Amino acid sequence: MQRLYKTIAFLDATGQPNSLQLPPLVLADSAFGLEPWQMNPYKSDSGPLTGKQRRFNWYHSSARVVVEHAFGRLKGRFRLLLRTHKTSWKLGSHSVMAAMVLHNYLGLENDDFLDDWAEGVEELGSHGGSTEDAGGRAEAVPLEAAMVYKEGLTSLFMQQGRPVRRNRNR
Repeated sequence: MQRLYKTIAFLDATGQPNSLQLPPLVLADSAFGLEPWQMNPYKSDSGPLTGKQRRFNWYHSSARVVVEHAFGRLKGRFRLLLRTHKTSWKLGSHSVMAAMVLHNYLGLENDDFLDDWAEGVEELGSHGGSTEDAGGRAEAVPLEAAMVYKEGLTSLFMQQGRPVRRNRNR
């Protein structure tokens, strides 16, 4: 099986060039823990956040908003996805994947998404997940790897310049 990784290059805390093989990550909110496959924002539990941490949180939040809007549009077009259904995990994931493929195909065919379809679509709720692999076995994942990924991303974001503020008028 081929793994998907992206190499990111950044300067470490001492200013020396560094790189990191970064796997695909799930962007979680602060209610979830840090895992090598899941990034959460920095929390201010132990005092005010540093500039680096605030910048990481800004990029993290910006990416999550894009994903939440995409799921909102998907649920607006396929209203069946608004409700939970008692089905197997595998069938449920295939149903969502089929909806994504159809949604993207319809977009390519210039089938407009009507804004009123999004009415009544709730924001995605936070659902806890487990650390099971595809075979249902619990995975042992080191927290150290997750911390290395988060620090690498934080350093990369610091080198990308100041984030541009978006106009949030709706």
